[in-house]
Amino acid sequence: MLLAAGHLARCIAFIDDDASPAEGWLDRLLAPLERYPKVGVAAGHVLDGAGQRLLNRHMVADTLGRAFDLADAAGAEEKVRETGAHRAFHTAMGCNMAFRRSALAEAGGFDPFYQYFLEETDMVWRVLAAGYQFAAVPESRVLHRLGGNLARKPSIAVEPRAVVIRSQIHYIGKFGKFTFPAAEIEACIWERVLLDLEKIAWDSCFSGVEKTACGELQVRYLRTVAEEFRLDSNPDSSSLAGPSPTTHHASRDANRS
Repeated sequence: MLLAAGHLARCIAFIDDDASPAEGWLDRLLAPLERYPKVGVAAGHVLDGAGQRLLNRHMVADTLGRAFDLADAAGAEEKVRETGAHRAFHTAMGCNMAFRRSALAEAGGFDPFYQYFLEETDMVWRVLAAGYQFAAVPESRVLHRLGGNLARKPSIAVEPRAVVIRSQIHYIGKFGKFTFPAAEIEACIWERVLLDLEKIAWDSCFSGVEKTACGELQVRYLRTVAEEFRLDSNPDSSSLAGPSPTTHHASRDANRS
């Protein structure tokens, strides 16, 4: 995504190296960006590697880095209403999305802090906050066969989980801390931490790792979390105004035109 900074095209599309585009993927994805000047980001549908399960029918995120699919997540609409319109917004999956280059530039480009997780959500939020609209393009589809990268090491490793929690803490430091009470932020972080500790235990068990070694992995992970909280930056809140609650209604209307 860092390569986007020097790109000269009017629109920039993204797809992962472990994703396969369907026929007509790119033309369909770029269509709303080419047709509607106010659209700054377009997001297509992502299916699993077998092409059987849709992963992001109506994806919405909040400023704590939590994502809800309005189409099939139980209670998702209630969660979004509780979150508040100014803190919940349509978002994209990085393996099937496109941005207007001028919108990327105006919003400051991708944050190089992220190694993996939430980098596209961060970018979408800032593009919407800059006054651009979001276009959902369900006819633009890719199959996503989850592969490996520098951030996705074997599941038992501490570092991949540390990368995710590091990204979420950074994201919350930029956006969530100005829109959510401290108690809810703490609960959100601990929910992920406890889930990761449980996953490390299960992965260790199935991999034949001794209990002592498993405990050492969990301690390493907790130390990483503590260090990330200590090092977390405190950006200027003046640049963190969220997108207008009406942005998405306008973009949906434009997308249906």
